[in-house]
Amino acid sequence: LTVALGRAGLLYHLEYARLSSFEWLAAKDEWQKPIQEMLRQAWYRPITEATAISPPLYTIGLEIQGSFLIFALLFLMRHVLRHRWILGFTVLVFHADALAGFVVGLLLADLFQNSQGFRQWAARPVFAIPGLVLGLWLGSQQLGGLENLEHPLGTAFLPPIHFGYYGWQMLGAILVMAVVLGNPALLRVLDFPIGRWLGSISYGLYAIHFTVLSSLGCWIALRLPGSQTAGASLLTASAACTIVSLLAGWALREGIDRPSQRLAAWVARVFIPSRQR
Repeated sequence: LTVALGRAGLLYHLEYARLSSFEWLAAKDEWQKPIQEMLRQAWYRPITEATAISPPLYTIGLEIQGSFLIFALLFLMRHVLRHRWILGFTVLVFHADALAGFVVGLLLADLFQNSQGFRQWAARPVFAIPGLVLGLWLGSQQLGGLENLEHPLGTAFLPPIHFGYYGWQMLGAILVMAVVLGNPALLRVLDFPIGRWLGSISYGLYAIHFTVLSSLGCWIALRLPGSQTAGASLLTASAACTIVSLLAGWALREGIDRPSQRLAAWVARVFIPSRQR
């Protein structure tokens, strides 16, 4: 869909970036390449080429790597009693890489499922309240320009650190996750129908949002009278993008996510004996 819109001249993010202060919209223009070249690149580099189509899709490669890292750790730990030492060592190995977040997530899942003491400690207000406030504050800190991502990331108030690629923001995310997992009351507050529905469409919503923004959103902002960065035009474009993105996310869930899950379940039933599932 994104390639088709780009080749038809219906993506306007480059034009909008030239007229506004939103330089991050100036993603590389890949649409005018010969179609055979695009197909060749997609065949030989299906993961890395996704970013040329839609920049947020750089996470596809990261998610595949993280998934296989978790599968390998689970395989290694299946008969090991002191498996948390393995997880701790793996976090140290990947401490400056975003893959550290996958390992920390596995460690948190293990602690909350198997350690009653950790659950009780995490649920205490003396930890939960300051932990949540600190985690949200760290998660909101400005990291600096995208051109500096190869360097350790600091904030306006804190020195840069090498951890999980995102530095203090990664630590903030871990704190928030620990507090949420450890507080049944907070989980109940967050467990509301609209939240569950957004969670069910979240991957399709994430995959499609830049396409909607660079086509519909930028077109509205460019065509409305007045300044392209005026509040009214931005609000109108944002509202339209939100509605269309939600509908597109729902359509992708129904048309791709759920059929894929049914296919995976069928493959498991056919090729994996029931005693191993």
